[in-house]
Amino acid sequence: MVQDPAHAIKDANFPVDAYGATYHVGIRPGQIANRILTVGDPARLAKIAKLFDSLPKPCQLTSRRGFVTLTGRYRGIPVSVMAIGMGIANMDFFVREARAVVEGDLAIIRFGSCGTLDDEILKVGDVNVPERALSVTTDYDYWHRGERGPVVTGFIDQDVAGSNSSAYRISQPVAADQELRQKLIDSLREGLSGPEDQGRLVPTDLHASADGFYASQGRSDPNFDDANEHLIADLASKPIGVQSLEMETAHLFHLAHISTSKKGKIHAAASHMIFTGRTGQSAGAFIDGDLVERLEPITGRAALEALIAFEIKESHPVKNSVWQMEFPGGGNDSGVE
Repeated sequence: MVQDPAHAIKDANFPVDAYGATYHVGIRPGQIANRILTVGDPARLAKIAKLFDSLPKPCQLTSRRGFVTLTGRYRGIPVSVMAIGMGIANMDFFVREARAVVEGDLAIIRFGSCGTLDDEILKVGDVNVPERALSVTTDYDYWHRGERGPVVTGFIDQDVAGSNSSAYRISQPVAADQELRQKLIDSLREGLSGPEDQGRLVPTDLHASADGFYASQGRSDPNFDDANEHLIADLASKPIGVQSLEMETAHLFHLAHISTSKKGKIHAAASHMIFTGRTGQSAGAFIDGDLVERLEPITGRAALEALIAFEIKESHPVKNSVWQMEFPGGGNDSGVE
């Protein structure tokens, strides 16, 4: 029996198949651009794809693990949109595997959704662009070491940070790339300058990304002992003062900061549509579906405008790219009309 080349993997440290495609995202050199807009939902990617130039024909591929990559041109400049699903792990797969196959600097904008923890500043239906993001991660030792301690530790409480006595660990904040963030703000300000019912732009200070949707975002579940009754209040109140919460952005910022690749730097920023309220008068509120339909093309286009306005040292070459090569194993015959 002839082995499927996609399963011919020899290196467990950083697996690639016989075609050179990465293990999770399924990308190889020439298939993605230096400027990347990442989303969670493939349906959102499909909407953004409609904004791309028709020629050269955009190339779309889907990995065996469900990551969707679309590479084309926006106003003549090579850009990729990648739907990666949800959570820290998927963000990790995406950033590391993109870095491995692209030469030169990377400019990455995440376009997603989140909840507001400060409804006086950030309301359901707004779009925020955070300056910094921290992570909220579950400390399993809280349940399994015998003696329980406080629910939250870290960030402010440096004396007990890392003491394994809390249910949820709050990291130090990590900043977005300030130049890319400002270009995103400028683009969104222009795009959201129309009627008030299409959403407001709200640049914010502190965002948080949790390691899950339920427990570490303070949601109540009677089936589990999550010890999170006061988590949202702890995050929202001073001295922490988190204004918004989701599951990916902090890890994107973290990886951009710790990248040591000789290929180039990683510049990262993010914007989120505010889907729900978690505190105050907006607690329990959820965004109207019609507003989402109006916001997605506006905010998606603004992210693309910010990416092409951001100067990077080296851009996606035409030679050996999706527009010139045949890629065995897929990725060369699924252009988007």
